[in-house]
Amino acid sequence: MSQEKFSLTYEDEFGEVHKVEFLEDEYANLMELIFDRCSEDWGDCKGRAWCGTCHIHVLKGELHQNTTAEEQMKLEEVFLKTATSRLACQLFLKEDINGVHFRIVGD
Repeated sequence: MSQEKFSLTYEDEFGEVHKVEFLEDEYANLMELIFDRCSEDWGDCKGRAWCGTCHIHVLKGELHQNTTAEEQMKLEEVFLKTATSRLACQLFLKEDINGVHFRIVGD
């Protein structure tokens, strides 16, 4: 029995667009998927929502995963925060992020 593949699209800091396929729970979170598959240099705190280096803006689609208190606190401190800001380290690889398009904000 094979698992269903999902996909998402992201724009890196240089404006290049990438499409990434994933399996549900294949990685601990979105940050680890992008780090491993696309070699983005982020996640200084290893997914603890302490550093904000994996700050993203959701451009298309909705994320139904609630923010944690830790994520909300860090998002209050990040540069270029918007209503669609999230930390990729706090987003789990679940079916509900299938089709989401986001941009890495960068430093």
